[in-house]
Amino acid sequence: MATSSISKGCFAFKGNKKRLNANEILKCNRNAIVNLIYESHTNSWNQINQKFQDLQFHMTEDLFNSLLKYIKSCNTNFSLSNNTGAASRQTRTQEIPTAVLFTGVNTPDHTVMFSNLRTNLQQKISPLVASLTSKTCTTIRNIIQQVLGQIIHQSSQMSFSDDEEDLNPKSAPCTLNTLADWYYDKYKKVGNFPSPAKKKRSENEDTVNADSSPNLPNIVIIFEDLESFTLKPLQDFIMICSSYQCRLPMVFIFGVATTMNSVHNSLPKLVSSQLCMEKFQVPPPSEYMTRLLDETLLNADVPFKLGPKVFEYLLDVFLYHNFSISYFMKGIKIAILDHFFSCSLSYLILPEKNSEVMTQHIKQTDPDAVRQLPSFMKYVEISPHSKQKSLLLSDKALKEELAKLLEDFHLYHKNFFIMLNCLHILVGKLPKYPLGKQRRELYLLCLKQFICDTEQYQEAMNLLRFLSKDELENMLISCQESLLKQTLTDPCIPVCSKLCDFLKMLEDLDGMKLEEENKGNSDDEELAQLPKRTNLHNLRKTLQEMDKKKKKLSPFEKLREEIISYMDSNFRIFLKCPSSIPLHEVFYYDSLPILQDYFTVCPRAAIQKALSQPHSYLKCSCCEADPGVILSSFPDVCVAYKLHLECGRLINLYDWLQSFITVLEDSENKPKRKDQHKVLQARFIQAISELQFLGFIKPTRQKTDHVARLTWGGC
Repeated sequence: MATSSISKGCFAFKGNKKRLNANEILKCNRNAIVNLIYESHTNSWNQINQKFQDLQFHMTEDLFNSLLKYIKSCNTNFSLSNNTGAASRQTRTQEIPTAVLFTGVNTPDHTVMFSNLRTNLQQKISPLVASLTSKTCTTIRNIIQQVLGQIIHQSSQMSFSDDEEDLNPKSAPCTLNTLADWYYDKYKKVGNFPSPAKKKRSENEDTVNADSSPNLPNIVIIFEDLESFTLKPLQDFIMICSSYQCRLPMVFIFGVATTMNSVHNSLPKLVSSQLCMEKFQVPPPSEYMTRLLDETLLNADVPFKLGPKVFEYLLDVFLYHNFSISYFMKGIKIAILDHFFSCSLSYLILPEKNSEVMTQHIKQTDPDAVRQLPSFMKYVEISPHSKQKSLLLSDKALKEELAKLLEDFHLYHKNFFIMLNCLHILVGKLPKYPLGKQRRELYLLCLKQFICDTEQYQEAMNLLRFLSKDELENMLISCQESLLKQTLTDPCIPVCSKLCDFLKMLEDLDGMKLEEENKGNSDDEELAQLPKRTNLHNLRKTLQEMDKKKKKLSPFEKLREEIISYMDSNFRIFLKCPSSIPLHEVFYYDSLPILQDYFTVCPRAAIQKALSQPHSYLKCSCCEADPGVILSSFPDVCVAYKLHLECGRLINLYDWLQSFITVLEDSENKPKRKDQHKVLQARFIQAISELQFLGFIKPTRQKTDHVARLTWGGC
C-alpha cells in the first residue's frame, strides 16, 4: 500500500530576481542616429509645449483670480443656524450669486479651461464643486444626480478623517434636501453648532453662535454649455435651488459661448430674477493665437519652424473653422513628429545655446545626406571652384562648413525676427494694410517669397513717404523700443544707433516751415512770370518745361526719404526668404498633404474602403482577395455591403438574403444543420442593421420588403 506524506512536494527557492530594462535592450540594437533624432524631437516638442502651458496659465490667470475673488465674496453671511427648524421655513428665497463666463465659440478649448477652473476652485475656494454638461443633464433628475454624485464623491476623496461616514449618493434620495442634510451634518462641527433639540431652548444663543462661526465653503455648480441645456429641467433646477439658498450656500457659473441675450432667451424673467449675475470675459482666441505665435514660431529661440503651406493651412483652420488653440497645437505636434521621422538630418535642430551637443551631433552626421540637400547643392554651385572640390570630396571640410552654416542659420533667424518686428511697426497701421495687420500675416508673406520684391511691399514704401513728422517720429520711437527689448546681434546694433541719430535729426528740424514758405513763394514767382495772354499751345509748353525742372525738397522730406531708404536697405539684407538659405530643409517643415490627411478627414471614404477591402484594416490572409471578389471569410457586414453594390436604387430584402446565404453556404464544406438557415438569417439582419446605422440604406414604403440605397460610387 502506497503511503503519502506531506513532506513530499516541490519547493521553489527564489533567488535574486533581475528585472530587464526594455530601454537597455533597445539601445543596444538602436542606431545612434535614431537616438539623436528621438532626443531632438523630444526637446523640440517640450520646448514648444512648455511655452504653450506657460502662456495658457498667464492668459487665464487674471480671469481666474477675479472669478475666484468673486466666488469667495459670495454667501459670506451664510450660517447653519437657518438649516433646520422653523427658521428655514420662514426664510424667503434669496438670489443665487451667478458668474456668467463668456467663453467664445472655440468649443474644443472649453473642456481644458473648465477643468483648470474646477481644479483652482477645489484647491483655493471650496472642495464642493460640480461641473455639468448638457449631454448628461437631460432631465431634472439627471441634474440633481450629477450634483449629488460629484459633490459628495469629491468631498469623500478630499476628506482625511476615517471616522466620518459619508453619504452614498446612489442609495440616498435624489433631492436637494438630501444635500442640505449632508452639508449640515458634515460642517456643523466647524462652527460648534448645537443640536436641533438644544436649539429650541434659546434662539438667542443660536444667533451668537452663528455670528461667531467661520465662513463655510460654497457649493459651486458649473454649467459648461448653458445654451445647449434643455430649458425646462434647467429652469426647474434653478427655481428649486433658489428655495434652498437659505440652507445651502450655492454659487452658479454659466459658461456662455455667445452673448448675454442667449441667457435671457433661455431663462424667463421669473427664473432670471432668482439670480444675481455678474459678467466675466475670457480673452479672445485671436489674441491667444497672436501671443502663442510670438512665443513659439515667430521667435528665434525655437529653431523648428513651419513652411509657408503648412503655416497658412493651420492658420486657415484656426481662423475659419474652429478657433481652437488646442487643434493648432495638435497640428504643430503632428508636424514635428512627421518632420523628425522623415528628415534624416532633423537631429541638427537644436537651440544655439547647446553648442557642445551640436558639435557632437555634427561629428556623427552622414556627409552624403548633407550633400543631397537641394539647398546645399545650390550653395556648392555658387561657391568657388576650389571650395566646391573640398565640399564634395572631403568629409572633414564638409563638417567644418556644416558647423559654420548652422551657426549662420541661427544668426539669420535672430536678425530676421528683429527686422520683422521693425517692419511690422512701420507698416502695421498704414491705410488698407498692404502687408497685413497682424505680424503673422507679414511673416507668412516673408515665408512665401522675398518680400522686398512684392507689389505689397512697394506700395507700403510709397505710403511711408507720405507720413507726417509726428507719425514718422512715433514709429521710429516704437522701433527703437522694440530693438532695446531684444538681445541685439552685431549686425543689428548699428541699426539701433542709426535710429537714435534719425530721432535727433527730426527734433532739430525747426526751420522746416520757413523752407516750405520759401518754396511756396518761389513757385508763386514762377507762375507770376507767365504771360497774361497766350495761346493754349504755348501755355502747355511752358508748363511742361516748369514741371521738368527739379523740385527742391524740404529738409523734412529729404530726411524722411533718407530714413525710408535706410530701412529699406536693411530689410533687403535681413529679410531674405528662408527657402534661399542653405540647410533650410532641416529646420522648416512644409509637407502639407500629410498634415491634411490628419485634419481633413473623409469618414465615408474610410468606411467604404474598410467594407470593400477588409484586408487593408484586419491584415489577415483570409480576407485578402481581388477587387470584386466576395469571400465567405469576409465579415458579414462586408459581404452584405459588396452585395448591395450590385443592386439598384431599391433592394429586395429576400433576394439580398438569398445571395447572402449563397455566399456563406457554398464556400463552407461543413455539414448543414437544421438551424443553420436561422443563424444565417440572424447574421444577415445584424449586417443590414449595421449598414443602416452607417447610412448606406434606409427603409422605404415604395415597395414591400424593400430598402432604399443611399450611396453611390462605392468600390
